[in-house]
Parts: sequence; C-alpha cells; structure tokens
Amino acid sequence: MGQHNHPRCTKADLEARVTIVLKWISEGKPRPFMLREAAELWQVSTRQFETYHAKAAAEIKQYINRERADYAAEHIFKLESLAAAATAAQQYSAAAAALGMIAKVACLHWSQSPRH
Repeated sequence: MGQHNHPRCTKADLEARVTIVLKWISEGKPRPFMLREAAELWQVSTRQFETYHAKAAAEIKQYINRERADYAAEHIFKLESLAAAATAAQQYSAAAAALGMIAKVACLHWSQSPRH
C-alpha cells in the first residue's frame, strides 16, 4: 500500500478544520474556493476536504433541527430587540420589517405545532 505523505491530524485539528469549513459555508464561499484553501492550508486531497465538509454539514443540520419552539422563540426575541432599536432610532420601516418577520416566524412555528 502507499505511504501517507502527511501525518493524520489530531482530533483538535479536525475540529478546528471543520470550524473553518463552517465559517466558509456561512460566508457563502464557493466550493472551488474551499477546496483550494483546504489544499493550501492543510495539504489535503479533495476526498479529505469532503470529509471535513460532510462533518460541517452535519453540524448545520443538527443546529437547524434542534427544538423548533426554542428556535422560534430565540428568533422572535432577537427580532423584538431589533424592532425596539429601530423604533428608538425612528427607523420605522426597519421596525415594521422586523415586526413582519416576527409574525412570519410565529405563524410558521404555530402552523407546524401539533394541534391539541
């Protein structure tokens, strides 16, 4: 069998690399950029990058699939803060937009909740 040119990364290195890939995804970096950067930063193959990317995607899915009520409540709270700040700054269009988003988040949450 062939020999590895690079030692395996540690668990800490793996976690750090996945965190960087998560950052790239959140920034909307294109896949060719991510592949090139991974190869330059960590001297890894496309296949190894795909492993990092898959772990990052799994973390994103886990975050999104967390308890929906908590997710909705957290976003409503943030939007209420934005609406209050916008109103205080007399940015009424921004306040109205935040209030509209609150209604959308609330409707989505309640429409997906089981009926009693």
